[in-house]
Amino acid sequence: TDFHGAITANYGTIVHMDLKSKRLTPLIYKGCAPKYSTTGHIIYIRDNSLKAREFDIPTLSVGTEEVTLLSGIQMNQYWGNAQYSISQEGSLVFIRGNNTAKGQFAWIDRSGEIERIEQFKPNVYTQSDLNSTGEKIATTIAGERMDILILDTVKGSTTQITTKDSNWMPIWSPDDTTIVFEKMLANDSGHQIVQINSDGTGSEKKLFSNDTF
Repeated sequence: TDFHGAITANYGTIVHMDLKSKRLTPLIYKGCAPKYSTTGHIIYIRDNSLKAREFDIPTLSVGTEEVTLLSGIQMNQYWGNAQYSISQEGSLVFIRGNNTAKGQFAWIDRSGEIERIEQFKPNVYTQSDLNSTGEKIATTIAGERMDILILDTVKGSTTQITTKDSNWMPIWSPDDTTIVFEKMLANDSGHQIVQINSDGTGSEKKLFSNDTF
């Protein structure tokens, strides 16, 4: 979701990026936190409500009819993250609420029991992603700038993998070896999509930059 020129993420633009050609295709205006459903729909958030439209991946065509699936999903309209997910089978999980900023990580089981992850103190966590083993969390913490940290829930350790500019939207690679994220350069001089080793070693690899338009 691109919402840097918007007032909040509610007014963001959901786009598709082809990683080979680097081409950006706008899909939906006024929305954030998009996910693809195998039912052939794109689902997204606006004003704490989950919306859906038909979406054909081969043609990148989006249906004109917007359907509201449910309301009252917890979101942060300034960071563009929302507390919901959908499985490959179509099962939806979400946290009820309004807008939030500072919070703490926790596990929740299918019966609704909540267990706080006490190793990591409450903070302004924004976008987060759990790795394939369920042992590590890639998350963004907002401070003077935004940095990406890896939280190891087994060891209780924290590893900061970014050290400059503002960084957010971390996503694990399928094999857990790398993290892909969005970077805003100092003084808002440009935006990039970057890849880095998940253990913080090595240098960043630029996958896309808005100066390629």
